[in-house]
Amino acid sequence: MPRPRSLVPPTPEHPLRLLQISDRPDSAMMSLAHFWSGNEGPARCGSKPPPKEIMWFSGGRYCEVLSDRGQIGFRIDAKGLIRVMTWNRRTRSPAHARSLADSLDVVLRRRVSNRRLCRPDAPNRDLPGILWHNEGLVVHLSWVTSVDEGPELLVIAVDDPKEYPFFLCRAFDQARADSRRLRNATE
Repeated sequence: MPRPRSLVPPTPEHPLRLLQISDRPDSAMMSLAHFWSGNEGPARCGSKPPPKEIMWFSGGRYCEVLSDRGQIGFRIDAKGLIRVMTWNRRTRSPAHARSLADSLDVVLRRRVSNRRLCRPDAPNRDLPGILWHNEGLVVHLSWVTSVDEGPELLVIAVDDPKEYPFFLCRAFDQARADSRRLRNATE
């Protein structure tokens, strides 16, 4: 699979070194960044946000790692801490997609106390999303392309649960209740 195109200008500023173990205040995000990148790095950084960026911190930087594992983007605040991360990765098949989700689940269950499955969105009905969260970390895995094309993994991690829109992960029972309400209203 080809590597994605970089969103960082050709002259990167201040690379970000990704550490598996860190005593930084953003150690959970740093550890995830290290895991997601597969020891690639350091991350290339620039002082301008990518095009159409919706989460940006004044005085911050955007960093990224491009590899065979996909594109990992980091939004860094003015203090140099990782606040938001995204991971986009094309998978070879639904089985490969499930394998990646299982690996991520194993790593996150060690760090995060709450986990729930999210109702899958069409066209990926057989690949539910997963939301992990606690008081200092929210991670949401979802699938953004059709299964026929090889699902594309999209993971978003945020260091502050107050910053994350939890409605993006609709629980299965909530989805069933909504569809029952809709069915009753249309009959």
